[in-house]
Amino acid sequence: GWTSQSLTDTIRHSYETANAGTPKLGWRSKAHDTPDASEWVMIDLGETFPLRQVVLHPTDLDTSNTLDPKSGNEIAAEGLHYDCAGFPLELTVQGSDDGKSWKDFGKLALKKSLPPGSGPQIVDLSSGASCRYLRLLATRLGEVRASGKACYRFQLVEVEASAK
Repeated sequence: GWTSQSLTDTIRHSYETANAGTPKLGWRSKAHDTPDASEWVMIDLGETFPLRQVVLHPTDLDTSNTLDPKSGNEIAAEGLHYDCAGFPLELTVQGSDDGKSWKDFGKLALKKSLPPGSGPQIVDLSSGASCRYLRLLATRLGEVRASGKACYRFQLVEVEASAK
């Protein structure tokens, strides 16, 4: 499914588990009618680390919004092409030592949506960036099409934080 725990499970491609009984698709926000909405996800690194970059892996799976009859959660099925769908156009990488007070470490700004087949996107962070909690704050969401209708979300498959 779409859970925040899936962002750090080292599965960098949605299609690796697409046909498994419980696919791990990554994480996504709720849907919005406009791209001009804010959504965020927080990752607890477990302890404070110095960071130099964050690597964001966009979705890369053909899916359609199909519900699992047992759980009611959306599952992967053949159909709609979601390659890079929901990748934000504007994003700020923030860090915190307490999960409450945030400092901006880096920004990503795209003029248009990522084209299908785009790989991971790297956000270089400011010198001296160090934190326990990492927050990805999207302030301009990416388009997702389902059943011929557009909505806007923040979606990722995997996040890597690195001191390299």
